[in-house]
Amino acid sequence: MNKNFIVKGILYLFLISMFCFWMNDLFQKSVPSEKEKFDSIVAQRLYIESVTIGRSHAAGLNYNYWSEPGINLALGGRDFASIKYILKYLLDELPNLNEVLISISYSSLYYDNYALSKGNINDARKDLYHSVPSYRIINSKDLNNYFFGKLLFFYQADHGYKFIKKRLFKKTFTINGNFNNWNDTFMDSVDIYKSAHFQALSHSKDRLIAESFNPEIIDKNVIILGDIIKLLLQYKIRVILFTPPYFRIYTDNFPREDIQEMATYIDSLADFFQIEYYNFSEDSTISSNNQYFHNADHLNLAGQEIFTKKLLHKIDN
Repeated sequence: MNKNFIVKGILYLFLISMFCFWMNDLFQKSVPSEKEKFDSIVAQRLYIESVTIGRSHAAGLNYNYWSEPGINLALGGRDFASIKYILKYLLDELPNLNEVLISISYSSLYYDNYALSKGNINDARKDLYHSVPSYRIINSKDLNNYFFGKLLFFYQADHGYKFIKKRLFKKTFTINGNFNNWNDTFMDSVDIYKSAHFQALSHSKDRLIAESFNPEIIDKNVIILGDIIKLLLQYKIRVILFTPPYFRIYTDNFPREDIQEMATYIDSLADFFQIEYYNFSEDSTISSNNQYFHNADHLNLAGQEIFTKKLLHKIDN
């Protein structure tokens, strides 16, 4: 084989790699990245005693009102497979971690990044591989997300290419800070009723998509959640499952059989492993008051405060 051809090929691959790394760096500096959260965790690793993790609903727990210094890893699109992946990394990074709180949404048991994207590149899964410094992969079929996460992070799979925008405010992540601090506002009745119907319909439709790609998705997620609990218990970590409050119209518009199925599975897991599960989804003092909500299924700052204090009271008693 021509020696010049080999040299040119190596040079070409090197230049392409450098371009990708440069784009990744540019994108990360221009747009808030998951990686910042994990970098912040490592920087404060000796002080973190509590971690809350889950989808965006996990942001209902606000560490400003918690009893132990902790970090909230709430993220829209976080599925159980991702939670397991993250915790495997964090358990060796946080020597003083003694409790993990995992949020359970109505749709958690059939929510899966890989299934919902039907095996295609998925931003939440891709960003995970970019952010967590590990060479592990969730499963062999997820190689495309791993490749894009490690090498082509700047490519936005779910929304096409995004323009690189200058960040107006640089977020700082602290131990007691919430990564998803919703605005301290509440919606008026008309807006929140519309939001409740739309959000409930959107989240319940995810089941049809996920099951069409993987009919065993619920059984799979139950097994993964069980693996997460076993892993944490092996590390002598207190495991607390919780479902935050939702605005009552969101619950009314969600398929009741899906809610009941979720509660049955989670109650069974909690009983089997002898761990705690607190379901505040229909807590009347919160779910009936739209002043505690940013939208139909996310608490605002006022809602976070009252819910966090109620959950802490339950745990301590």
